[in-house]
Amino acid sequence: MWWCFIKPKPKRPVTLDKVNKIPLTLIEKTIISHDTRQFRFSLPSSEHVLGLPVGGFINVSATLEGKLVVRPYTPITSDDEVGYMDLMIKVYKEGKMSSYMDQLNIGDQIMVRGPSGKIRYLGQGSFEFEKSKSITLKVSGKRVGMVAGGSGITPMLQLIHEVLKNENDTVILLCGPPGLVKQTCLPLLTELGYQEENILVF
Repeated sequence: MWWCFIKPKPKRPVTLDKVNKIPLTLIEKTIISHDTRQFRFSLPSSEHVLGLPVGGFINVSATLEGKLVVRPYTPITSDDEVGYMDLMIKVYKEGKMSSYMDQLNIGDQIMVRGPSGKIRYLGQGSFEFEKSKSITLKVSGKRVGMVAGGSGITPMLQLIHEVLKNENDTVILLCGPPGLVKQTCLPLLTELGYQEENILVF
């Protein structure tokens, strides 16, 4: 008689805390376009994952001009990436937090807290929606419609990224700023195993 033992996926330490702010250090900064930057922050150790459910977001805080400023951001990485987190941010001239982020140098830190958000993607077209503190609904569908603009695009990218990990025979349609498409979306899709002939760029 033969026994087969499957090694379970390692349970890694989680970074995020809903109560306490966690400092993360900037280790890489990439200029995507004239007003878009990609920031890579190290997690507490090389074994940590962020711990953000798909559909959730984090809150980044900083004290600017003597006042606490908090902004929600959705990372473009997931818990498949270990030891780091990436943020894609559009820099606005009048944006306090985005301008602050743009001025960060390697080695500088930000403070994050989370996870936050009312929607969780459970996989296979199923979602969990927190209607209130006492009511949570589960919704499933064969098709998912997305309507987004501005800062709403990144949360959709997070969801699309997760869906594409489990889909076969998929044709990818890309439409967006050339820098974002060329330097972020295309390499990401290639990394996920999608063929060039199945990726169509508007």
